[in-house]
Amino acid sequence: RIRLNGQLLLLEMQPFFVSNETEALVCAGGVIHIRSAQRLERQTSCLRKAPAALSSLGNPLGDKVVKSPTMLKLFKVAQAYLENDTPMLVTGELATGKKHIVQTLFNEWKTRHLELDARLGQVSGSLLTVDQLTEVLKTNAWVVVEDFERMSKPCQIFLARWLAEQPEKLYQEESPTRVIALSRMRASELAHMPDLLPELFYSVNSFQMDVPPLRQRREDLSNIVKGL
Repeated sequence: RIRLNGQLLLLEMQPFFVSNETEALVCAGGVIHIRSAQRLERQTSCLRKAPAALSSLGNPLGDKVVKSPTMLKLFKVAQAYLENDTPMLVTGELATGKKHIVQTLFNEWKTRHLELDARLGQVSGSLLTVDQLTEVLKTNAWVVVEDFERMSKPCQIFLARWLAEQPEKLYQEESPTRVIALSRMRASELAHMPDLLPELFYSVNSFQMDVPPLRQRREDLSNIVKGL
């Protein structure tokens, strides 16, 4: 328990590990999660209303479909994001499964944290207006922005300012809205785009996953074909 600005909060610290070149586990970072008493009470109330929710907890990111070492390593990193409220940048070529991975993460997060009313919304960066962005950010949901680097300059400015204000909302009773940015470009390419605001890029890149192309995960192809 900690007290911050006179408010009693619960602080949780969780390290996460990945395998290095020799398959040894090394600490790649950690997550610090802070919960308010009001939010914990709301989740406890949800648990009483839906006690069967815990029975579905598990690891949907396991090896039932995914077999390739590159994707298994990616999912170990993805697991850490389940305890994180920051924005996230998901990069990868066309048809690598970026949206499917985000959907899987959202489903697990929703069940694990008993956010039963949360929704996953998707918008197109190239078609987004400031009015639409304003409305979608009020939904207490995960907001997925496809091709986010193609957002108009007014949308980029608005989103960058909104993200900069989010630490003030960390202790709110409702679950904070998350912004998930999707792009077919690599993070290194996005960082040097002249039309992309640097402050927006570094905000969404606070947690980053790069989904490998299918040619680097041939072990998964047979499972993908079975699911078609």
